[in-house]
Amino acid sequence: FRLVMEWYDHRLNYYNLKEQRSSNSLSLEEVEKLWIPYIVFENSEASEATKSDPDSEVLITREGGFTSSGEEVIEERNIFLGSRNRITFQQVFTKEFECEYQLQLYPFDTQVCTVNMEVRDLERKLVIIWPQKIENLGPVVLTQYIITNMSLNFTDKDQ
Repeated sequence: FRLVMEWYDHRLNYYNLKEQRSSNSLSLEEVEKLWIPYIVFENSEASEATKSDPDSEVLITREGGFTSSGEEVIEERNIFLGSRNRITFQQVFTKEFECEYQLQLYPFDTQVCTVNMEVRDLERKLVIIWPQKIENLGPVVLTQYIITNMSLNFTDKDQ
């Protein structure tokens, strides 16, 4: 599955952002310096979590205006505030999730398997999970099952 996260970081400034988002791709070295929301896949094999790696794609979307660098700077730069220009993190994951199936009525049953994502306690006041889209890019007819429905739900376990 592909996970897409978006956020603004007011601590950052960007130089010379292009209007075409794909031209604002960050290198792995730059990505490793960023704060990335730490989302735990709670019901995966080892409670794995998001992290940057060579397969991560991080882009900056130019949304806000810019100021020009001062005369004291040799190289002219357009400076964009991180609070007004969105960071987009994308990564494709292949994970196994633990699900409990009730097979008493098989083959006339319906099963539910969830992907539980959780924000760690340290970041709960900073991060809001806002699910927007779920899409199956794989087959719907599997060896013993047919996927008939997929839904995306948000549950706040603190409430």
